[in-house]
Amino acid sequence: MLEHSTFLVRERVKVFASHNTYDIFAGDSDAKDPIGVAEEDLGFLTKLLRWFVSKQLLPTRVEIREKPDDSLVFSISRGIYIFRSRVEVHDAQGNSSGTSRAS
Repeated sequence: MLEHSTFLVRERVKVFASHNTYDIFAGDSDAKDPIGVAEEDLGFLTKLLRWFVSKQLLPTRVEIREKPDDSLVFSISRGIYIFRSRVEVHDAQGNSSGTSRAS
């Protein structure tokens, strides 16, 4: 998946969903099938709190998986947002690949 230089990301529209899912397409080809999927991996408490608290304030983890075997490519996680939050990128083995402070 990472051999492509451009990606098109399309959200799967769902009504009353507790988490978001996105299809990833290669932007540098004319293929109609997605090459991957990005899906939020949330705990039960976070899913429940999303109905009452803004999801921008709650922690989240997004897993990017490659098609057709759904193998994990990398994940992005963000902790609780108060004034600033820390965004972390992890590779498929769970090793930290980088961090950033978001405000």
